[in-house]
Amino acid sequence: MSELALRVITAVVLVAAVLVWYLCLPESWYAGVLVAASLLAIHELLRLSRLGYEPVYLLLAAPIMAGVVYVFALAGLVFLLLAWFAVFVWASRRGEVSFASFLGACWMAAWLAVFVWSLAVAHVRADGAHLIAAVCLGVWSSDIAAYCVGRTWGKHRLCPSISPGKTIEGLIAGL
Repeated sequence: MSELALRVITAVVLVAAVLVWYLCLPESWYAGVLVAASLLAIHELLRLSRLGYEPVYLLLAAPIMAGVVYVFALAGLVFLLLAWFAVFVWASRRGEVSFASFLGACWMAAWLAVFVWSLAVAHVRADGAHLIAAVCLGVWSSDIAAYCVGRTWGKHRLCPSISPGKTIEGLIAGL
């Protein structure tokens, strides 16, 4: 199976799953999947940050992300960051963790919480689910256009040190 065929099959399955999630599930199921997805994203963020003690950070994040989704409360984010800082101070006594990595993880976790909050708030609006689906379809269309044009006509590398496959032609098509 070619790479393009695999990408198309994966995209069709994921688009169908996400649209069913956005448009068809009851609100409680939507929120539960959103909490689970946010915790998976935080897990990946923590893994990439290499902070150590990922289960502790993740355990602290779980009730906060549930509050963000179910109660629409971002105030818990302050408590999450303070609790994470306490874990960081405890872990850094061993000299295993850099402050830059910790700060980056906190920054990304905060933005992730704001993003998840905006999805939760938008979804309960009358037109919110359709708005979210439309934005996702726009992003996916842009990504497909960038990939296809970049693969077919892309000659000028955009930034090879970061992503060697990206081209200026793909960027223009995506825009």
